[in-house]
Amino acid sequence: MKLSRTYRLSEATLAMIDELQQMTGAASATEVLELAVARWHGAESQKGAPEMYTIDAEKLEDVIHLFNDQVDDNATDDLIEAEITADWHEGAEHQAWLDSASAQEIVDWLATFYD
Repeated sequence: MKLSRTYRLSEATLAMIDELQQMTGAASATEVLELAVARWHGAESQKGAPEMYTIDAEKLEDVIHLFNDQVDDNATDDLIEAEITADWHEGAEHQAWLDSASAQEIVDWLATFYD
C-alpha cells in the first residue's frame, strides 16, 4: 500500500513518526505509517511494531466524519485510525479514554496534532 496524499503534520506527530522510525528500523515515515496501518489490520509486522489500541467501529466512523468536516477533509480513514490507535505512552489509560470519550472529544484531541 502506498500513501498517495501529502498531509501537514504537527511537530509532535513528526517527532512521534521519527521515534517510531528509529524503533522499527523503517526506511521512511511512509513506511512507519504503513506499518501502523498494517498492524491495525492484524497483519504480522516484520519490523516488530508495537501493539495498538482499539476503538469501537461506530465511534470511529463518527470520529472520521467529524474530523473530515471540522479539521482536514483530506485525511484518510486509515490515517485517522492509525493516529488514534497508535502505541501511545499512556498505556491502559489511553484505551480507557478511547472507550469512554465521545467522538467529538477524540476529534478535538486529534486536531491538536494539526497546525
